[in-house]
Amino acid sequence: MKKAWSLLCAVLLAGNLTAALPTAAAESADETGDAVILSTGLITSRSLSVSNSSGQLCINGYTQASETMKSIGFTDIQIERSSNGTSGWTAVQYPDDVLASNTNTCSFNNYKVSVVKGYYYRVTCTHYAKESGFWFPKSESITATSNSIYLI
Repeated sequence: MKKAWSLLCAVLLAGNLTAALPTAAAESADETGDAVILSTGLITSRSLSVSNSSGQLCINGYTQASETMKSIGFTDIQIERSSNGTSGWTAVQYPDDVLASNTNTCSFNNYKVSVVKGYYYRVTCTHYAKESGFWFPKSESITATSNSIYLI
């Protein structure tokens, strides 16, 4: 009987702790201007763009958080190409994740990639931040798509 009572108390206590956690979400806009519900609001600023650098694709990106993060940066990076620049985007390269530790910012500047000329290119990625907290560290992921550029 004592085990059953202890188990019931533990379940009720866990339910009360969960109910006390905040559930409101902040709202933001992604690079396309569409509203996105953010789970935590850790990421305060972000950017992603591509340009032409002597016939190579040049990627620039920035992720900033509200405080020092255990991990921050870019995950799921994909270089995509299209023959017309509006549809038919196909992933052609998958660069490694770019992550920093114990800081509030992460960027990659002038990251050059050799690609086949004669196509439009863009980059997609996920801006990522994870807190250092021990018990319930929050994390946030925001999907982004860069501008597109034609490489001759």
